[in-house]
Amino acid sequence: MSLKSQIQEGVKEAMKKQDEVARLVLRSLMSEIGKKEIELGKREEGLSDEEVEKVVLQELKKRKEAAEQYREGEREELAKNEEAEAVVLEQYAPEQMSEDEIKSAIDDIIKDVEPSGMQDMGAVMKAVMQKVGSSADGSKVNALVRQKLSEL
Repeated sequence: MSLKSQIQEGVKEAMKKQDEVARLVLRSLMSEIGKKEIELGKREEGLSDEEVEKVVLQELKKRKEAAEQYREGEREELAKNEEAEAVVLEQYAPEQMSEDEIKSAIDDIIKDVEPSGMQDMGAVMKAVMQKVGSSADGSKVNALVRQKLSEL
């Protein structure tokens, strides 16, 4: 079953269970998937699971950033709503790599690319992100690559 189909089933389940948060979040996610299909000209064939995962991760990132901003503004109730929505989205997000796994991937790429310092950051990041795909957060990878390159 494709990821998009799983999300559609999730909407149906949320409606049966009368889970308003899950229903609203998943309907919003389906809307974003539809927008992405139109944007990429894939309305007929639909998005691949990898492309759907990217949309899920974008939506998840939005919720986490909103929760942080609400906390900074001392709006705890709104932050909790965003976190509840993030929990629903996490069910459909790809499993994220651990920090050790990311470091291992970075080490492998550094051996291949042989960077001379921070000026090669772009080449290393590009190679690492191709290797890890959507299973690692780009900001976390960026921080770890910067750390490794500064040690060279």
